[in-house]
Amino acid sequence: MAGTSGNTGSEAPGPHPIVKAVEMIHAFRSSQIVYTFARLGLADHLADGPRGVGDLVTATGAHPEGLSRFLRASVTLGLTTLVPGDEDRFAVTGTGACFGSGPVSVRDLALMSGAPGQWLPWSRLYDAVVTGEPTARLSLGMDLWEYYRRNPVEGEHFADTMGALSVSAGEAVTKAVDLTPYGTIVDVGGSHGVLLASVLAAAPQARGVLFDLPEVAERARPRLAEQGLTDRVDIVAGSFLEEIPTGGDLYLIKQILCDWDDAHAERILANTYRAAPSGSTVLLIDWLLPDDPDPASSLHLMNLGLLLVTKGRARSHQDYRSMVERAGFELEQITAIPGLDDTPWSLVRARRP
Repeated sequence: MAGTSGNTGSEAPGPHPIVKAVEMIHAFRSSQIVYTFARLGLADHLADGPRGVGDLVTATGAHPEGLSRFLRASVTLGLTTLVPGDEDRFAVTGTGACFGSGPVSVRDLALMSGAPGQWLPWSRLYDAVVTGEPTARLSLGMDLWEYYRRNPVEGEHFADTMGALSVSAGEAVTKAVDLTPYGTIVDVGGSHGVLLASVLAAAPQARGVLFDLPEVAERARPRLAEQGLTDRVDIVAGSFLEEIPTGGDLYLIKQILCDWDDAHAERILANTYRAAPSGSTVLLIDWLLPDDPDPASSLHLMNLGLLLVTKGRARSHQDYRSMVERAGFELEQITAIPGLDDTPWSLVRARRP
């Protein structure tokens, strides 16, 4: 019957479906609130205890009325709470503290996701669904990688977000892979070197090569120095679409192929094949679509986002098997390792004959 929302008499009453529908409509506001919360640094400003609006205006440089309204909206989202008995003082919650600069933080993810480089392409989602083409050029005037080159602060937040994922990926690799046979480990598209540093810590006999675009690779230098790896890592600048450093025993390619369409992904693998000596190993580290996709998996959201910004895509086990073998490698194993949330890392290991 109309108005029952499909409930039977045996089901417990719950919110009408329109409540969830309205929440979905308004979700964009929540995304921008957490982005602004992170950008203003409010979690850090409130880390030592509650502060008043006037004090926070001085700390952030925000407008008094604007910040007052914003802080009250952040209470609604559960980022802050009002101090009982004082409507002008706010404290950060456990959720709000996750947007600070501490070791367990999603600050860079919030700053990446809410900034124009990611936010504007999503505003043209309809166009991507209708045309099957990325919307980055429509919304940014250039592709995403060129945009990040011209907007290095946003590019840094993207790189640091990927670096946080690399911590989890590094744990997966060091648990699942025997690294002792490898004397030289090449990290293709290695960004700031988080993954390579993790792998080298578990392989004290090995040297590393970090390979990425010049502006990215150079920023890895101080970070590797902080971990005492200056003498163990060679930083090589270049594009994996053109050529890849030769002479590696193990080539790490983490979440690179998913950013590209099939033609570019196969070019990257072909370049790796040309660079890799006979007997060497390539290890592809990514999130793979399961053979029986879970409709609730967050991979489907990621896959849609890849269409929007890069025309890349998430791929299945069979997709990777086919690409690896077309490039000339011999597939040895695909291993699933627990990762973040509901999405395990997949390690695709292949040998260069």
